[in-house]
Amino acid sequence: MSQTEFLVPPLLLNTISDAVSIVDAAGRVVEWNDAAATAYGWSATEMIGESIERIIPEALRDAERHLRGRLHAGEAPRIYDATRTARSGRQIIVTVTATRLPRDTDESALTLLVERDRTMERTMESQLLRAKQWEVVGQLGAGVAHEFNNNLTAIFGLASLMMGKIVPGHPIAADIATLRDHAQQSARLVRHLLSFTAAERGTGDSISVDDTIRQLAPILRRVCGERVLFSTDLSAPAERLAVDPRIVAVTLFETLSNALGACSGQATLVVSTSVVLIGGDTFGGQPARAGRYASIRIRDTGRGLTPEASIRAVDPYFTTRHEDAHLGLGLTMVRHLVEGAGGLLLVTPSETIGAVVEVLLPSTTAVSRATATPDAPAVDLSGEETILLVEDDPMVRNIAARSLRERGYDVIEAKNGADALLAAEHHARPIHLVVTDVVMPDMDGRELFDCVRRWYPKLAVLFISGYTRGAISAQQIEQENTSFLAKPFELDVLGAEVRALLDGRQSRPRGAVAAS
Repeated sequence: MSQTEFLVPPLLLNTISDAVSIVDAAGRVVEWNDAAATAYGWSATEMIGESIERIIPEALRDAERHLRGRLHAGEAPRIYDATRTARSGRQIIVTVTATRLPRDTDESALTLLVERDRTMERTMESQLLRAKQWEVVGQLGAGVAHEFNNNLTAIFGLASLMMGKIVPGHPIAADIATLRDHAQQSARLVRHLLSFTAAERGTGDSISVDDTIRQLAPILRRVCGERVLFSTDLSAPAERLAVDPRIVAVTLFETLSNALGACSGQATLVVSTSVVLIGGDTFGGQPARAGRYASIRIRDTGRGLTPEASIRAVDPYFTTRHEDAHLGLGLTMVRHLVEGAGGLLLVTPSETIGAVVEVLLPSTTAVSRATATPDAPAVDLSGEETILLVEDDPMVRNIAARSLRERGYDVIEAKNGADALLAAEHHARPIHLVVTDVVMPDMDGRELFDCVRRWYPKLAVLFISGYTRGAISAQQIEQENTSFLAKPFELDVLGAEVRALLDGRQSRPRGAVAAS
């Protein structure tokens, strides 16, 4: 007969869905219910008489041993969170209720441990926290990028105005050209930052996998630091992904973070791309849909993975790093995002040097409508019409107004929606076009235009914004005599958009800087 039967009958223990064990003062198991056997992989026969520390990670054993000692000494029951290691090596997050079972002497006292599996709950909490962090970063990034785009618009505008004031071949012309080149590089980086924010959702455009990685590469190199050599081998120039570009960003950052943790000393990380054609219903041992995929492979020269570890690499909280058993959500997030996009996540082990994580995402070679920009027709960009220019950034407003006036237009300037409505109401001549920022305080550009169009039903509008096309819906852009121009833009592009709308030629939405 077990020494605990008179306190907790085994039949009762086995009706409890939580893992229940009873240990003596030395930490030896004297009772082990069926739920504990299922959760941890050791049967009652294997555990009774063995130390409970078999399921406790080494780093936590001293703390839990001390806690059990305090309970044996008569302290009140304790409830705490802990980590357990199953027979398979899987890390399990549990909430433990520890209670002293009194006996005749303190030396014979026992401890009852009731452990509830919280792994999935903690995983969901961690993923929600990460999602919130990404959301906050995206919101901050969008705000910073918007202001930066205003500054870049002013730089492009001033450079164009300066070029118009000097004779060809002037020594300063080369400096201005260099300034514009650097501004364009900055504009591309800002646009890529915006592509990962909520402002870019729902644009319906595909992204180039190689271009996306190429634009992220400078940031990824900084993440890798000086001791890790980061390089790319991009071989899928025609592949386009109809996915949220943040999936690529999160995939790269989380996967590289995991790989860096496995690297010690001088190491190498290579991100490569290729095209994979899947003809059957499985690939790499996983269910898959037949079709064309863009492959993103992250290869490192770290400590490697055993075949068993590679299978469990995407498990929540799994890690091969003994110093931090709570890491390992990165690949769990990646798998969730990739599978949600119809893709696959594959981990290739190597017990000697490094490992390979491969992401396959459905791809196409079709060019998106945002990138198919035909050559601009050679037209006269001057005019005499009246333009209502509404922009809350004074630098952008001043430069745009100067450029339009130099082309012959009558420009009414307004710093916000209220000023614009007042100016439109008292202007003697008809207004032919509204050029308005989308995001402004009090009244945004869409609300302003709806008001002005009541007076001028056939009025044309050019929306401009540093938030790019996500700032306004496709339905609004596709209305007659309506177009969109993303900041930063060149003054010649602004002039071409204005002239096209005034001439009744439907202008396609512009989502990138065009060099003049």
